[in-house]
Amino acid sequence: MSEGRREQFIKRLSSVGMGTRESVHVLLGSIVYDVREQVVRKQFKDDEMDAVVTFHDQAEALWRDTLSTDPPLDIEQMVARLTKLRDVCTGPLGQYHAKLERGVRSAEEFRREHP
Repeated sequence: MSEGRREQFIKRLSSVGMGTRESVHVLLGSIVYDVREQVVRKQFKDDEMDAVVTFHDQAEALWRDTLSTDPPLDIEQMVARLTKLRDVCTGPLGQYHAKLERGVRSAEEFRREHP
């Protein structure tokens, strides 16, 4: 990779908030993995499974979308989707509220710094 191409790539990554996106991506990956493990170990009740599966699928979709850099997921969409996930974290999903709150704050901070 030529030095000019390398610099262009690094500039693109820094302008889309790669550090923030990586942090959110890792956070979501840990949540997706944790939900899967808890389902396999039958740690959710049968009547909780609809909410758990919906939450998992939304978290997994956002997890995949945060990895994209060309084009990157719009920061407004990331904040909105993280907020939506955080807001459904009640009952058996309440354990993820604090983690997602950190993700929302991080994404909001990036949005403020890069209007």
